[in-house]
Amino acid sequence: MDKSTQDRMQKRLGLVALFLASLGLFAAACGSTTVSPMTGEVDREELVNPAEDGEEMLTNLPETNPPLGAGDPKIVGSQDMTLEEFAQVIGSDLNAKWQSLFEGGGYAYSNAGLYLYEAPIPITGCGGVADPEMGPAYCSHNQTVYYPLTWTDRSGRTPTQVGDFAVAVVLAHEVGHHVQNLSGTFQNPNFYTIQLELQADCLAGIWGRSVFEEGSLESDDVGEALELMTNAADLPGTPATDPGAHGTDAQRIDAFFTGYESGDAGQCQF
Repeated sequence: MDKSTQDRMQKRLGLVALFLASLGLFAAACGSTTVSPMTGEVDREELVNPAEDGEEMLTNLPETNPPLGAGDPKIVGSQDMTLEEFAQVIGSDLNAKWQSLFEGGGYAYSNAGLYLYEAPIPITGCGGVADPEMGPAYCSHNQTVYYPLTWTDRSGRTPTQVGDFAVAVVLAHEVGHHVQNLSGTFQNPNFYTIQLELQADCLAGIWGRSVFEEGSLESDDVGEALELMTNAADLPGTPATDPGAHGTDAQRIDAFFTGYESGDAGQCQF
């Protein structure tokens, strides 16, 4: 890691410490937005297919600062929910917020599906099988996120055991792949896998920023996200050109904070 990267990481770790000291308890407050899919203010007949602009469409999306409101459903304390209920709430919130962002930039958005499962299941068009041992996955063929309730990272723990925000960030990462799919970049052969994975981490950070702006983070949520990214990072020595590469722990944390600090999807280009 070069000195500039080290300096940037030190700065961001300092911000983590500041966040952990200052964030309030989980709240249900939700901000307003100038363009909301819930109000009917958008003329959807005028919306553009995001694939027409490709990755550049990200630069045309509004920032999530000031906070981006998504209307109902709102995020509430996960202590009163089952994992299945919490995942559904997060999935709905992710779709609502990305729809607001897309429509705020003049683009059409279609919801990502969410399928929760515990044992291997057949899927059509994306490798044939969704398997808990492979971890969460996004299928571009049917625009669905497959989240195995029983999967574990290298630490041997499930995201639930790490924390609720760890679960949320995993889902946000996979919906980041949905954003890529809508823009036409998810299966673009000109991108290495690691570029798409780091971009999905960055897009997860965009959503995390909106949750922070709402005041909906618990005091240790950011730390949970960083812990999960560290546990799910590439093993040392993994080439960046490896078709399964997701990035080192430093790269993944840096990508997440690029989105989290800026609130600007246009910064999520790798």
